[in-house]
Amino acid sequence: MAGYSGTPLAKKLGIREGHRVGLVEAPEGFEAELAPLPEDATCVRDFLDAGEGSLPVILLFSLAAEHLHEALPRALRHLPADGGL
Repeated sequence: MAGYSGTPLAKKLGIREGHRVGLVEAPEGFEAELAPLPEDATCVRDFLDAGEGSLPVILLFSLAAEHLHEALPRALRHLPADGGL
């Protein structure tokens, strides 16, 4: 496929080699939607309360404003200044 529509989702989201991608409340099996990931890139779930350190890309899924207000500040603590949410 030519053009933007043929671009893999991982590339559209700015996921690069070696990145750790944080997933918050992602649907079951969502990792498959990101395939193919760049070399050595991995997805991490359940990191909000762990000392996981910096994650350059975080994908936060929320169906309710209450959940978003609770999860967003916790997710931002893991995002470096040049990261993406």
